[in-house]
Amino acid sequence: TDKEDGSSEFEEISPKEVFLEVTYLPGNDKAKENKAIKAAMTADPAGLALMKSSTCFNCHMVKSKLTGPSFLENTRKYPNNAATISMLAKKVIKGSSGVWTNTTMPPNPDFTEVQTKKMIQWIFKNAADPNRNYFVGTEGNFKTIKKPANGKGCYVLTASYTDHGIKDVPKSNQRGYATTIIRSK
Repeated sequence: TDKEDGSSEFEEISPKEVFLEVTYLPGNDKAKENKAIKAAMTADPAGLALMKSSTCFNCHMVKSKLTGPSFLENTRKYPNNAATISMLAKKVIKGSSGVWTNTTMPPNPDFTEVQTKKMIQWIFKNAADPNRNYFVGTEGNFKTIKKPANGKGCYVLTASYTDHGIKDVPKSNQRGYATTIIRSK
């Protein structure tokens, strides 16, 4: 619920603007839990924040195929180097077709090359992390990682939403979040 934007319950806040980050922490380490909670309280990294403000997650998921390939599939197909990041930034800005399927990726001219490179760098840095995943929406499920041998571990779930700000007040957007920890016994 947001004072100016409304409620997700009545879809005044679009489910596509609500994000869930799921982080698995093996073992029973309170310091790691506290670090994960503190990280949830900080602003998103620039690349992720830009992606959340775009339509990226309408067609892509981090680890699963949606309309377009997953970000993980992209990191497996392309090498992580400056030339690739520049080439992919141009594809994101100008759009592309026929790379993965016959589906066309629409152009995203609202982002600069620098912004787009930040998004792609975030993808290369985070998509392959087996202990972290990201989801869009207010409903759904996620698969847990196989139970560790010692039976200890926890999931840190952080739901977040960045509001649209106050009309005619630049940079008045605020990010709200809620974090829950699920521990195995």
